Amino acid sequence: MPDPRLRQIMQSLITHLHAFIRDIEPTEQEWITAIEWLTRTGKLSTDKRQEFILASDVHHTESRRSVSAHAAQPSTFGSLPHQPTRKPTRHDPIFHGGTFAFSYLGS
Repeated sequence: MPDPRLRQIMQSLITHLHAFIRDIEPTEQEWITAIEWLTRTGKLSTDKRQEFILASDVHHTESRRSVSAHAAQPSTFGSLPHQPTRKPTRHDPIFHGGTFAFSYLGS
């Protein structure tokens, strides 16, 4: 049996993913493009560079997670920046202009 907290996290993730799909109603091609982006991001990751962590930094996901996880201690994270901890550069393989997520599409 999996860890109860992991089970709760994964169930919530799937619930939110289903709600997201219902909300945006992607076409088959849009869904394939999104999956290709996720696949490409995973393939670019190495043991020294985790592209999904970089993506979460760009989208402020990590800072939001940190604030949520430490809400009981606001003084610890009270001055958290509202900017990514690392700005993408032209040298980043999955950031070449446009928005981070859609740079793969050539936007």
